[in-house]
Amino acid sequence: AYLKVANVYRAKRDIYKELECLNTFVERFPNSKAARGAHWRMGTIYKDLGDNIKSYQEYKKGGSIGQFLLMGIVTILVFIGLFMGAFILVSAFFPKGASPDGLQSIVFRKFDIFIFLIFLSLIPLAIQISASYFLSGDYFKFSLAPERNSYSSLWINVASQLILLGVTILFLKKRYKLDNKTLGFFSRGFKYNIILPVVVVIASCVIGVAFLLFIQSKFGSVPNTPVNEMAYSVIEGGNLRYISLLFVSLVLLAPISEEIICRVFFYNAFKKHTNAAWATLFSAFVFSVFHYNAMIMPLFFLLGIIFAVMYAKTKTIIPCMVAHGLYNCIAFIIAIKSM
Repeated sequence: AYLKVANVYRAKRDIYKELECLNTFVERFPNSKAARGAHWRMGTIYKDLGDNIKSYQEYKKGGSIGQFLLMGIVTILVFIGLFMGAFILVSAFFPKGASPDGLQSIVFRKFDIFIFLIFLSLIPLAIQISASYFLSGDYFKFSLAPERNSYSSLWINVASQLILLGVTILFLKKRYKLDNKTLGFFSRGFKYNIILPVVVVIASCVIGVAFLLFIQSKFGSVPNTPVNEMAYSVIEGGNLRYISLLFVSLVLLAPISEEIICRVFFYNAFKKHTNAAWATLFSAFVFSVFHYNAMIMPLFFLLGIIFAVMYAKTKTIIPCMVAHGLYNCIAFIIAIKSM
């Protein structure tokens, strides 16, 4: 009953009432399995409130890092399993469209999709765990330390982007034997490379502002994604070298890696087994999930649909990368101005 009430307060974003319910629960049932999850949730709440000492204490009460990570990995695998189940169900009952252009002889196996989803979920986590033990020897302390939210977090983000991008390109080129033209690395001129992305970004910004204003009116504030928190921390630090690296990460690396992964790989893979409409929805969902913020997932889902449609219509990934980069650049400039 306490946990149900806590979940109600969590949905209402009343973290103090939620914290009160969770504290009462762990006091009454300190040795229950559910108490471990309650401690981890309280650790997250205290972290959001900026009380890293209490956050660390609650995380440690919740159990060892091995138990913490095991629960996270199991949750990820269950979520991926449910997603793959929905995808397989759709592919079985809905008519398939034409194979993506240039990929008629290529077989995107469902098993490949499953492996890639696991890969995208676990590689960033593995890099973070490795960095935490190398730099501090304690995952929880590293995650809560000020430098975790700034420079070291930025390096982890850059490393994750480079590894994910490199492995995806190698997979597409070595396994599926795709050339640059088939991947979409070709220009269709100024109209498609510049004008179209600018128009799309203007429309996306209008949608984004309207959505964020709606969230703010409903909940009082707009929650940050982990990347946003890291970006604000780096900018606040004022180190020009790291701010420049942040710009490269957000405006260059992120658009290139995310568009190749979500559009070139996932869109084509989903389209191979369903049709263009379902491929657009599934790839947009993957795009939104990997931004790690449930409340603003709908915004990233809409952006994913826009980019997928652009990729499908132009047959090249360049306009998507440019539009994505411009969108992130605007967000970067706004962050700089706001600080």
